[in-house]
Amino acid sequence: MLVEVRQLKTLSPIYLDRLLAAGWFRSSSSISRLQYLCIDDAVGSVINIRAKLKNYKFGRNARKLLKQNKQKFTHTIRKIEHIDTTREQLYQQQKERFEIFIMDNLSVFLYDYSRDTDSVFNTHEVCIYDGDKLVAVSFFDLGSQSVASILGLYNADYQKYSLGNYTLFLEIEYAIENGFTCFYPGYVILSEKGYVFDYKLRLENLQFRDSHGVWKNIKYLSQERWIHHLLQEQIDRSEQSLNTAKITYQLLLYPYFAIAQFVSYYQCIKTPIFFQIGEEKDYPLILEYLISEEHYRLGYASNLDDFFFEMMTESVKLSDKFYASDKYAHRPLKYDNIILEANQLDEILIKIKELCKLA
Repeated sequence: MLVEVRQLKTLSPIYLDRLLAAGWFRSSSSISRLQYLCIDDAVGSVINIRAKLKNYKFGRNARKLLKQNKQKFTHTIRKIEHIDTTREQLYQQQKERFEIFIMDNLSVFLYDYSRDTDSVFNTHEVCIYDGDKLVAVSFFDLGSQSVASILGLYNADYQKYSLGNYTLFLEIEYAIENGFTCFYPGYVILSEKGYVFDYKLRLENLQFRDSHGVWKNIKYLSQERWIHHLLQEQIDRSEQSLNTAKITYQLLLYPYFAIAQFVSYYQCIKTPIFFQIGEEKDYPLILEYLISEEHYRLGYASNLDDFFFEMMTESVKLSDKFYASDKYAHRPLKYDNIILEANQLDEILIKIKELCKLA
């Protein structure tokens, strides 16, 4: 599946190891597994990475940063107890730099609407102090043999000290000292524009999880063919056909595609990029390519104005970058009338011409 989400009632350390190895990552109080995301005005493939900790040696730059910052700052590593105002202030300072969806506050980011005492995750924190002042904090989860990095926050006034990297290195150091064998820094995203979160690729002993679920040495990463490559081929082919047929369209990125996994009582758009055919805005004709089913879908859609959905997303907002760009659909959409699903694009084009009254 392209998008999977689970809400866990219990979670053993060994089961967390298995989930991480299978490409799952924590998203608030749930876990998710995605194959692609909309970011930086493009669709990118989600690539899970991990560092094997046996014989792990920090690189020269990492060793230098660790040495310098340990001399300037003090730090503690402990199981997280509560989210206080200082941690919340760091989150509020930093959250606008986050891509994609933004949680309203740190508690929602880590626990959704649950109490921290109800969390199934064994979450620890690295705290960096300048004297008595908390200037950075990061959060990570412990499995049986694995450690998963979740979030790093730092005071912007201390940007020159690379505290985000520093807390990441301290997490790895803690994992090594406590006998863990794998460190999961999350994922990188690869699109036609390059990598996002590529700072993680500077870690040592890295592996990536390929599209078949096999972990490989990072040196083979550039040889892989990812889902955004396959999707882009279909988009390019569709654009060429629409242009040849002189059909007016707008190509829009759709960050809400995962909603289709949650709202089952509507037929929602399932892909991260689609064609809006013609000029109609309130009741647009939508063409999308469903990559899992390997066919096209054409239908009329409208805004998903749903009370349950609004409540569900009350504390989760899209980044301002999305709303500032005309390359994105700014509202979630549902189909009101699916006109045609077909394996062949030619069938779709004939129907579009008929609907748009084109010769």
